[in-house]
Amino acid sequence: MKKWLVVCLLLFGLVARGEEANPSQDPRVQVLRLDDVPQSKQVGRLSVEINRFTRDIRGSCTAVLIAEEYLLTAAHCVFDHLRAQPVLGIEFFPRSLGLEQQPVSRVFVREGWIHKGYLAQDHSNTLQFPNGMVGLEQEPSNKDLAILRVHSDASGLGSGKELGFLKPAPVDQLKSEAEPLAIRVLSYPGDKEGLSLWSQDCQLKAAIDFIGEFDCRIFQGASGAGLLAQDPRSGEYRVVGITSSNNSDAAYAVLFSPEVLADIDNIIHGQGRRASQFEPVSFHTEKKVYINIRNHCDKALEALIYSQRLGEQDWSVVRVPVAARSTRALDAIDTQAWYYHIEATDGSRSWGGRDLMFSVGGKSYGFKRREVNLMTPRATPFHGDDFLDLKCF
Repeated sequence: MKKWLVVCLLLFGLVARGEEANPSQDPRVQVLRLDDVPQSKQVGRLSVEINRFTRDIRGSCTAVLIAEEYLLTAAHCVFDHLRAQPVLGIEFFPRSLGLEQQPVSRVFVREGWIHKGYLAQDHSNTLQFPNGMVGLEQEPSNKDLAILRVHSDASGLGSGKELGFLKPAPVDQLKSEAEPLAIRVLSYPGDKEGLSLWSQDCQLKAAIDFIGEFDCRIFQGASGAGLLAQDPRSGEYRVVGITSSNNSDAAYAVLFSPEVLADIDNIIHGQGRRASQFEPVSFHTEKKVYINIRNHCDKALEALIYSQRLGEQDWSVVRVPVAARSTRALDAIDTQAWYYHIEATDGSRSWGGRDLMFSVGGKSYGFKRREVNLMTPRATPFHGDDFLDLKCF
C-alpha cells in the first residue's frame, strides 16, 4: 500500500508542499479586512504549548467555529506525540488577521474531544523530537479530528455565539457527482510573515473512505483549516472537512462520516457522553491577562508601559512602537493595574497623566493608571486581553 512521506515541524502543524513556492503563481490572497472574505469571521488561529518540558516551543494551527461554544481542528495540532497525551495548553485567537491585527480577546481552551481512533492508534505513527521536529510516514488519516470548547472569559460568551459559526455538513449533501466540489480554505500558513490569514479557492478532487483530496496550496500552519463549501440551496457556506496532511502532489482533509456528524451534534448540545467516536480530554492552559495597545490613528505611536510582568516581582518600564492602524500585544501582567504614557512619533499627540511620574532615559514622563476590569458581565474573573484604544481626531 502506498505510503505518504511527510516531514514537518509540529511548531507549525503541517509541512509545505514539496514544490518550491513561486510568488507570482501563488493562488492565496491575504485577508486584510474581515468583510473582504466574510467566512474569515468564523476562523481563528490556535497557539499551542506542546508540553511542560518545551515551554519555549509553541505550535500554530488553524481552526473554524462550528457552534456557539465549539470549534473544529486537526487532532495532531492538539496532541503531544512525544508524551502520547494531549498538549499542555491552547489559546484560540478568533478573527485574527496577524500579530498586529487582533480585534477580540483570546480564548483559553481547557477542554475538548479527540477522535478515539487517533488517540488509540493513529498518533503512534508520528515521531516527535523534543525540539518540535516531527517525522511522519503514514497514509492520510480519517481520524485526525478534534473538537474544542471555546468560551471567552472576556465576553462571558461562547466564541461562536459572539462571533458566528459555520455548520458542518457531509460532502455528498453539497457535491454533485458530475463536477468536483468548489471549496475555500482560510488558514495561517507558516511561509507568510506575521501569522497572517490567507484565503484560496480550489476544488475537492476525490473523496475515498472519508479522506478528501484537494488541490489548494497548503503550507505549515494550515492544519485544522476548514474546507468550506457553499450550499447551492441556501447560499451559506458549510464546513465539509478539516485539513490534515499533504505531500508533493495533493493535500488531504478529513471528511465527516455520519457517525462523526452525530457525535459533533451530541457534543455541541451537551450530550458528549453519548459520543461514540470521540473521547473527552482536558488541557492545563494557564489563564492570564495581556496588555494590548490598539492604535486607531493614521500615524505611528511609541508607548511607555509601566507594569509588573507575570512571574516578576519588580515593576519596570518597556518602550514599544505601535504601527499605525494596528494592535501591539505585550507580555502578561501580574497585577490589576498598569500605567501608560504614549506619544505620536511625529510629536503631534500624547496620552498620559499624573497618576505616576517616572524617569526613562533621564527624561521624566507622566503616566496614567489603567485598571484591568477583573470581572466580566457574567461576574467571572477576567482573563484574556485588556485593550487600550487610542484614537486621533
